[in-house]
Amino acid sequence: MFKRLRENEDGVITIEAALVIPIMVTFILMLMCLVQIAIAEMALQESVSESTQTMAHYGYLAQEAEGLLENESGAMMDVIKEKGGSVTENNVVDFLVEKAGSHAEGKIGEFISNMSVSAQTGITEGLVKELYADRVGDGKFFNAEGVKVEPVVNRETIEVVAEVPLEINLPFFSRTITIKKKSVEYIWNGA
Repeated sequence: MFKRLRENEDGVITIEAALVIPIMVTFILMLMCLVQIAIAEMALQESVSESTQTMAHYGYLAQEAEGLLENESGAMMDVIKEKGGSVTENNVVDFLVEKAGSHAEGKIGEFISNMSVSAQTGITEGLVKELYADRVGDGKFFNAEGVKVEPVVNRETIEVVAEVPLEINLPFFSRTITIKKKSVEYIWNGA
């Protein structure tokens, strides 16, 4: 009886195919996923690097504009102090105008600096997202809208850190990975 079952091997191929084909398909999907991750990683690195270089190139102009605004605000406060002192001959009023003027100069400088940093942050974030979307397209996997950018602007350097979450969905396996890239450039100083 068992001898006749061994001679008929028609069912063996079906069982082998049922076991091997899902494993092969999973392996092929894993390879495709690895290629997609590599593409996303290269695109994010190029986007971060290119945007950092661009911002470093124009960082000098931003610093010059910030300096001009601070100088003009300082000159404006000097005019206010001068006009306030010439209108009254009261020492108390002169003292108050002087204190208010020095306090306002600090606040105006801080406001200009914060405005410059927020403008550079917005420009850098938009640039990284646009460059990343140009490189990978607008597919569901690459998640061009999910890019988070954290630029840090100092007087000498600009540092951009960007990360993008990618969802991996394979048979019996689902995970979200985060690719994080960083680029640092010295700001061009006009020399």
